[in-house]
Amino acid sequence: MTPAGRDPSESVASPAGAGGRDRILLAVAGLSLVLNTAGIGWGLPPSGYFAWDVDGIAPLQPLVAAKRMFVDDWWNSGYYNKFPMGHFFLLMAAYAPYLGYLWLTGGLRDPSEVYPFGFSDPATALTVLSLIARSFSALMGVGIVILVYLIVRRAAGPLAALFSALAVAFSPAFIFYAHTGNVDTPSIFWATLALFALGRLVGGRCDVSNAVLLGGAVGMAAATKEQTLGLFLLLPLSALALYTQHTRPAPRPPSAFLRAAADRALLAGATACLATFVVATHLIFNWEGNVARLRWRLQKVHPTYGTEYPRSVEFSGLLDGLGQVAFYTWDALNPALCVAGLVGLAVLPLRHRWARHFAIALASYAGLTVAMLDYFRARFVMEVALVLALFAGPVLAAVWTAAPARRLLRVSIVLLGLYSFAYGAEIDYLLLHDARYGAEAWLQRGAPPGTTVEVYTGSVYLPRFPPGVTVDVRDFTAEELERLPARAPDLVVLTSVHYERLEPGSVGVELLDRLLGGELGYRTVEVFRTAPVIAPRIIAALSPEVVVLARQADERRTLRTD
Repeated sequence: MTPAGRDPSESVASPAGAGGRDRILLAVAGLSLVLNTAGIGWGLPPSGYFAWDVDGIAPLQPLVAAKRMFVDDWWNSGYYNKFPMGHFFLLMAAYAPYLGYLWLTGGLRDPSEVYPFGFSDPATALTVLSLIARSFSALMGVGIVILVYLIVRRAAGPLAALFSALAVAFSPAFIFYAHTGNVDTPSIFWATLALFALGRLVGGRCDVSNAVLLGGAVGMAAATKEQTLGLFLLLPLSALALYTQHTRPAPRPPSAFLRAAADRALLAGATACLATFVVATHLIFNWEGNVARLRWRLQKVHPTYGTEYPRSVEFSGLLDGLGQVAFYTWDALNPALCVAGLVGLAVLPLRHRWARHFAIALASYAGLTVAMLDYFRARFVMEVALVLALFAGPVLAAVWTAAPARRLLRVSIVLLGLYSFAYGAEIDYLLLHDARYGAEAWLQRGAPPGTTVEVYTGSVYLPRFPPGVTVDVRDFTAEELERLPARAPDLVVLTSVHYERLEPGSVGVELLDRLLGGELGYRTVEVFRTAPVIAPRIIAALSPEVVVLARQADERRTLRTD
């Protein structure tokens, strides 16, 4: 179909030809795969239930869900995670061949939710399951880069597509979460697939198949992590306007929009969205569990702890929230690419239809996240970074082809590319040299069986402790620290994830200073640190600083192990 009034930018001629485009795309995808898989064994094997992926659902959560649904009770199997079930089902399918192999060879018997979970060799089984989940994320991360390339190539040409794809491939946030068992990369993959279908709709693809692709991808994105739905809150208005423009001859009376709403393709897309969401969230058969999960997500009423569940609010009001979105996006993309994206966001919607619709998606997402969330982290703005990358590519392509000072501008772009690569690749370096590895090696020597250790943070932030070591988790409060000499653990282990979040001048900082100053009978014996050099620390749980303190009475014994 050749739509009336089609945006000239949608029809792109490629001087390099189809073969050249394919080679470029394959090269970018291969580079993304390398960045997404280097260090993919980070923090494995898991320590009991948990690997180092904060909010990760792998390796165990899909197994727990499968047991409760298929073994215990398919109907209303209850609440088991704050995320929807979409990616759980995909991981169940990905796990199935390996679990079948374990069952046939005797490696899995009598599945249980208690360690060792029915595995004869739990460390190996949980490691393999984690790697399966992480490989799934890594491939979806590559899929995001490919889709970004295809979206921008259709809208602005192959050169702009190359720059946009590299912007996403080099983003430290996208690289890190492609290494994890989290739902962040999968949800953004489905969202990017939906944006791909939206781009085709902008270009005039008004057929049923594209509408079903668009609706199904939106439904799957929401069924993986509902936060991503913010990109598509205004999608019905965009779709209605585009269908009217492409299928109704001008002039278009107001009734033309109503008739377009009953278009067969639009109805098919809406049906695909709803059906995908219902099936992928297990909505009908686990209504009570979904209601409990949504009450927790929307009303902050935890299914187990109620309103007593601890949570923090780190911004106040719309402007403060949007400021934090901008702050984290600046780091998650990188400052130079973020500036290019913002320039594109300001300029391109004035000239191109595709840019207007993607800008609407970005605005709706920013508004929804501020309304839903109490605080921000890099992974909560990856959708913003994604859309800004779509705008950054055409801007960089325009600079590359600018006639005045072309050589200087191209050298600048190449240097920007090298900087962006180093900015993102540093994530892989930190994954491979996480400070906790050094702490674990020291603990193997300095914490023999029978050693008691006190910690003040969750296991996802801590080094893994040797067998036979007793770990006591305490709250970091004045009352607990006052009793520390009476409890007299052999070692105290702190991480920067905990103490860097303390408010300056707070009681927590005072307590930390007393502990590190030796007032509570402990002395710092080792500090393990692998800090980023090029990029800021955008992932607090990646290579946190680890401080080991020993009881002063045991100082001589501890130092002999160094």
